[in-house]
Amino acid sequence: MNDFKNSVTILLFYTLLVLGIAQVQYIEENLLDFDPLFFILFALAILSELFFVSNLLKLGVRVSLYLFLGFWAAAYLSVWVSYWRVQEPLSLQILFLQFILVEVAAALAYTVGRNIGQLEKTLDGLSITTYPNRAMEIDAAADRIDVELTRSRRYHNSLPILVLRLESASTRETSRSYEPLQRDMLVRFTNAKLGQIISELSRQTDLILRDRNGQFVILCPETDYKNLSVLVERIRAEVSVRLGSNIVWGAAAFPDDALNFEDLLEVAESKLTTDRVFVERKSLEIPDGQNSNN
Repeated sequence: MNDFKNSVTILLFYTLLVLGIAQVQYIEENLLDFDPLFFILFALAILSELFFVSNLLKLGVRVSLYLFLGFWAAAYLSVWVSYWRVQEPLSLQILFLQFILVEVAAALAYTVGRNIGQLEKTLDGLSITTYPNRAMEIDAAADRIDVELTRSRRYHNSLPILVLRLESASTRETSRSYEPLQRDMLVRFTNAKLGQIISELSRQTDLILRDRNGQFVILCPETDYKNLSVLVERIRAEVSVRLGSNIVWGAAAFPDDALNFEDLLEVAESKLTTDRVFVERKSLEIPDGQNSNN
């Protein structure tokens, strides 16, 4: 946590220092007159490192500082070749100083982004340790998903998928009650507890997936809609008791609704609902890929 705070403080101080120096009239007239395009590169270098580095780390992708520094060096060179060398010739001193400032900004932003990614991974690990569950990251489960779809094709079985997440109303209440960091931690722990509930109530043969937005996807091999409705109702009741919240959910089935996982997921998400009456009515009809609840 100290590394995170220190890196943010240093980046903020450095950004304010560069922008402040650029606004001093004496320096602008006698020493350094930064080109406006420099400030665009400066801002892009900081913002891109903050967002891309942390997100890549969350996905488990190893990122190198030198890769990002090389990218911004190439970007700076391309701007010099296409603009500064032709349209707005600058002195070698200013070109070199601008280059150094952009590279330092990228390096500092990389450090902050890396610390953000590590902090988020730590929080995720802590929440899962507190509420252990067998949910897999959806991006890492492509092989398991393909196995289930292949098995369903081979034996001509229906493969329903169930998409569910906590109702958004509870998120709005949380947003009003907590500071941003507290809210983020609470959401992570709440989603981990939801994953634990789903793991406890699902069969061992069900494949439980989790995406980066806190949404859960359950693949239920050899399950009909009546049994799927029972699972939904059990999860709903347990979430109400243990979390004091409600769930929204949707369902789709292979091959009735779609023939690949991405399309199945899209169909299920388009049917997200909390309406019990709708579910009970659909459970009496011939299954056509709609939700069903008991």
